[in-house]
Amino acid sequence: KRFRLVAENSGNKLARYELSGRDEEQAFKYEFGTPAVELQPGEKRIIDLTVRRKRQLFGFPTQPPFEVVGR
Repeated sequence: KRFRLVAENSGNKLARYELSGRDEEQAFKYEFGTPAVELQPGEKRIIDLTVRRKRQLFGFPTQPPFEVVGR
């Protein structure tokens, strides 16, 4: 599934973030259009994200929650 994220620097200094995704079951693979982003003060940027579910071998398909983290 494809998503579009908005990264925004509302501070007054340059901000740099390494992006990653995570979920409790480790069921997804995360592909960011840009895995790291550097933003000037007041700058916004749209980042593409594709989330793919790893193959589920057993049970009914589920949609566990996931989150995107910038550090």
